[in-house]
Amino acid sequence: MNNRWNKKSIVYFILTVLFSFIQQLLSAQSVNKPYYNFKTYTTSDGLISNHVKCAYKDTRGFLWIGTNRGLQRYNGSTFLTFRHLNNDSNSIANETIISITEDKQQNIWIATIDGITKFSYSNGKLTNYTYGYKNGHKIPLKEVFCFFEDSKGRQWIGTANSGLYLFNKTKQQFVHSPPLANLAMKQDFFWWVNSIQETAKQELVFTVRDGFVIINKEGRQQYLKVPVPADKKIIYQPCLLLPLLKEYPMKYG
Repeated sequence: MNNRWNKKSIVYFILTVLFSFIQQLLSAQSVNKPYYNFKTYTTSDGLISNHVKCAYKDTRGFLWIGTNRGLQRYNGSTFLTFRHLNNDSNSIANETIISITEDKQQNIWIATIDGITKFSYSNGKLTNYTYGYKNGHKIPLKEVFCFFEDSKGRQWIGTANSGLYLFNKTKQQFVHSPPLANLAMKQDFFWWVNSIQETAKQELVFTVRDGFVIINKEGRQQYLKVPVPADKKIIYQPCLLLPLLKEYPMKYG
């Protein structure tokens, strides 16, 4: 009889310890669970416009906010506003901001509907690039969708109307990067570059009007068309973020 009660006591003790352990484990998981506190900022808090198009947190901890009425930098308590002034070369290129990013030198690049602006922390100045060079001719950049710096330090921009540009650091100019003559695509489809990425193989990948183009380390190009239903008219490639495929057919032009 005593042995039976001893066995029951042991089982009860084991279950009690196990239950206590599980309780503590669940409690620890609850404590370690991340907590997010959301706060909404509007024009009442100092935001220049409630129509926010993009935001970027730089390596110094500042939050850059692009709107349809200008650019702002937020330090956690106050907003610093950047507007476009017609007679001031040290103002942003346009007040409609499309995207914001940062290069390896911690310069901030602000893409707008009328070129791209670089903000330099070293001197606090803004530099506007509203024109690019194509076949030796100066042409307006207009809508700049994105800025990208690759692993080699080369700086690229994607535009709506004229495609891809590479920054010439010596001349301080954006020079058009055209498709190769034997690339199997229409010349006027080599535009609407709204996303640029780089693969682990150091291949540059960017969107075009109906697909995307891959440029390998030797400069050879591959064009991959995205299938579109016959009853759908192609206006532009509607992807804002370009997924990088681990495997794809390598047939460079």
